[in-house]
Amino acid sequence: MKRTWKFNNKTNWQSAQIRAIVRRAAKQTWNDVKNGPVKVIVEVCNTRSDISVSVIKDFLTGVITLKLPEDDDPIDKAKLACHASWACGYLRGLTVRDMKGLARYDERCDYKTCYAWTEEYALAKKPVKTKPTGAGLAFKKAEEAQEKVNQWETKVKKATTMLKKWKRRLKYHESRGLKLQQEWARKLQERS
Repeated sequence: MKRTWKFNNKTNWQSAQIRAIVRRAAKQTWNDVKNGPVKVIVEVCNTRSDISVSVIKDFLTGVITLKLPEDDDPIDKAKLACHASWACGYLRGLTVRDMKGLARYDERCDYKTCYAWTEEYALAKKPVKTKPTGAGLAFKKAEEAQEKVNQWETKVKKATTMLKKWKRRLKYHESRGLKLQQEWARKLQERS
């Protein structure tokens, strides 16, 4: 059964870049091992301290919570991969005692050489979306107002057309009714 991944990023770091590092670290850790959860949910959130990880393990689902520093300092990508590997190892069924002292799982060992490949990956913040202010905001609001004016003018044209249509029908049916009434009266007079 194929393992499914779901990433929830609540930080200002780019999701695709975090996902790439975590997936590669997980691939090294699981290494085609069949045991472990079928669905893995990775939640990435901010913390004021250093990188940390927590894991919740269920029979079919594993939840990895990665906490990344929110300040502008560059994140140690090798350490991020080490924490992701530790979490995947725990989900795989390894105990903390099994992982202690191994560079792949323990940040107290020489994890930087084990995860030297992380230097190839970029890890940047999401671009800041700026809201227009001043004249830019006024022009944007004017464009929105013009779109609404165009919409309402179209509605008025359609309503005017429909009103003309129903007035024509009213006129037709009234004149037809008068003609039929006069015809009926004339037939009545001819009979008498």
